[in-house]
Amino acid sequence: LYAGGQTNLSITRTPSSAYWATSTDFSYTGLNLSYSRIDAYTGRVTSSSSLTTFYSTTVTATHKVTGIRTTFTLVINPKAALIGIPSIDEPHDHYTYMEYLEAYIEDTRYKISENLQGQMELEEFDETLSSVEYGMLITRSHGTITSINGVYSGTALLLSAAQNNGTYYRSDEMSESLDLSHLDLIVFAGCKTGYKGVTGPNLLTECVERGAETVVGFTVELNCEMA
Repeated sequence: LYAGGQTNLSITRTPSSAYWATSTDFSYTGLNLSYSRIDAYTGRVTSSSSLTTFYSTTVTATHKVTGIRTTFTLVINPKAALIGIPSIDEPHDHYTYMEYLEAYIEDTRYKISENLQGQMELEEFDETLSSVEYGMLITRSHGTITSINGVYSGTALLLSAAQNNGTYYRSDEMSESLDLSHLDLIVFAGCKTGYKGVTGPNLLTECVERGAETVVGFTVELNCEMA
């Protein structure tokens, strides 16, 4: 299920002679009612719409007539956020990728809950990264290499429409207290966001150090179609 989703339980391999062999002929234990519930009268499972993280539990189904028991696993999957930062340097397109990816992402059982389009402040991007509502975060914007006194210091993602004097989210300025352990995947689709690969203090390595499972970026320049 996704957060806020519903499904009907079904019984497989039912003997043709069985009178009490529907999902409503069972009682169910093992559920945390803050996360999900099963309607005993309809056999419908409903997950909480306010759930903000991955949830899994083993449910015991007990046949009301015979007392025979079996178990199954109920999983409520996390959400994904897609981010597109506008660019005044046309013809850069940072939005249509969202529509292209939706079917692929939902095939992996994530739910696309947000298509965030527009400029972002540094604090807003930090809040989005650290929100436990998301298990996947994919960004599309310009990327760049950063330096301090002419010495390479990391990489950055542009959060504003303007590149010159724009707002950049820099790997060398990320908060040490940022917890990204809820994120299964982050994609920084922008030029050189992963410059120097696993050996460099780029956005990728900094996010992994803060708990993200997998982070994808690029060591080279790329155009929108390639991204």
